[in-house]
Amino acid sequence: MFDRFTDRARRVMLLTRQEAQKRNHDYICTEHILLGLVEEGSGVAVNALRNLNINLENIRAEVEKHIKIGLSAVGETALPFTPLGKRTLEISAEEANYLGCDYIGSEHLLLGLIRVQDGLASKVLRSMGITAESVRTEIARILGCELPKYPPPPPTLQRKPAVKPSSSPPRIPLWVKMIILFFVAMLLLLIIFSFVIKPRPQSENTLTLAKGFAAHYRSCDYMDDVLAIEETDYGIIVFLNVDYVPLDDRKGAEESAHKIMESLIHYSESSSESTKKETNAIFLTLKSRKGDTLGKGCYTKAEGWTFNWNGLP
Repeated sequence: MFDRFTDRARRVMLLTRQEAQKRNHDYICTEHILLGLVEEGSGVAVNALRNLNINLENIRAEVEKHIKIGLSAVGETALPFTPLGKRTLEISAEEANYLGCDYIGSEHLLLGLIRVQDGLASKVLRSMGITAESVRTEIARILGCELPKYPPPPPTLQRKPAVKPSSSPPRIPLWVKMIILFFVAMLLLLIIFSFVIKPRPQSENTLTLAKGFAAHYRSCDYMDDVLAIEETDYGIIVFLNVDYVPLDDRKGAEESAHKIMESLIHYSESSSESTKKETNAIFLTLKSRKGDTLGKGCYTKAEGWTFNWNGLP
């Protein structure tokens, strides 16, 4: 890399490494190269800056404002160049070629620092009014040569790696998959419930439920093992004088419950209007003498009488 460097340029690079080590930096970037140029203090680059009325100590002070000291000391090993530092050396070679030089001197390093506009060195120099054009013109004057007639290379920013298209589709995060699965499950449940749960009868199927059936039922004799009847706003609760209904007796108990429901409907239809309450369905609940629910029945105009046992033995 340094084959074309002059002795002074090599000394600048040695001082560059020392400037980085003094600040406990384990890398070399543009600010270290600029400090190395200032520390070397002679040569075409420094003379060009002085001819442009730039004070070297002002450069050092301005760089020091923007860099911090590292936490741990750095050894004497070779320090790697950052991408900006490498780009500075590449552009220095371009500047040497542009000026027709077969060597790379401190003046070419200075031009490389100015052209890498992402670097701290370029920002400091440009804040002092230094441009690549002014430095290039002054260098040509000092060297006694003419600038080429074709335009010089343009300023450069740090080159960003091209983004390669991914060969595989992007991975979906796990939490996104879980949310999707949750909503799919909820949708399936809604579909299932829409088939399982039957809609309540509409207003045209509204029934009437009259109060006072419990008292009326005491005078009837539809079921010998009825212990008590309680009346609610939507139906009745029948307490049987048993702990449970065996499987063999369930059909008879269901028929008796049906008779009680028919009696309730008949009573509601024949009662006075003042005691009636509209409802979409009339419910009957069978309970044991302990209060356990044995089964539930329902009557609607649309579906008639239905009854379901709770599955007790």
